[in-house]
Amino acid sequence: MGTEWSISHEYVTRGLLTEWFPMAYRLGIGAAIGGRTAQARSLPGATEKEFQMSYSSVDRVSLPTPSIDVAGRLVLAGMVASMVFDFWGQILSPGLGFANLSPHGLARSLLGTFGLPNGDFAGYFVHFYLVGLIGYPIGWLFVFRPAWAAVTGGKGGWLAASAVYGFGLWIFAIGGITAIAGLPFFLNFTGITWVALVGHVAYGIALVAALRLMERTAPKPVAQPA
Repeated sequence: MGTEWSISHEYVTRGLLTEWFPMAYRLGIGAAIGGRTAQARSLPGATEKEFQMSYSSVDRVSLPTPSIDVAGRLVLAGMVASMVFDFWGQILSPGLGFANLSPHGLARSLLGTFGLPNGDFAGYFVHFYLVGLIGYPIGWLFVFRPAWAAVTGGKGGWLAASAVYGFGLWIFAIGGITAIAGLPFFLNFTGITWVALVGHVAYGIALVAALRLMERTAPKPVAQPA
């Protein structure tokens, strides 16, 4: 079953990257984002600053109100970042002779610790969907980003902030979750520990880069006279 699920998971990941992600953006979530921007065009005195909130900036931080727009951007960015993470850990890293990183095993151990179903499906569901598409993107937007701005004033820009966020995710997952799941601390600092470090930093950078790309390519509101 493990082999069959791995093949299925790889197929789904490729499908998300080549077909489902662009289609969802064009037909669904992208329309929602465009719809809100279209509203801005119809409001007298509308400005880009008022209607084009940044979810990636780390110097001018204001927390967005939860909405379909916010959820859509976070899920899409999390999808891209999760595929980057899995591409590194399951394809590129072993191809270069390093460890094969498949975090669904950690998720399964954690679920088993709490007596929950911990089969392959549950492990991949937690890793890719609950954590990669939802949990970590929310952590960036509502927790880390405002904290980084408050502490550093945005120094280093988005790239430094996103890399540090990824480093923090590595500490949380490999240093914290492993302990809760009954696994060795930082997995005994073996090869997979360092592959996971690269993967989590890459995830953080890819997440924020995807958010920035969506902000740069979204239609710009046009101010109208009052």
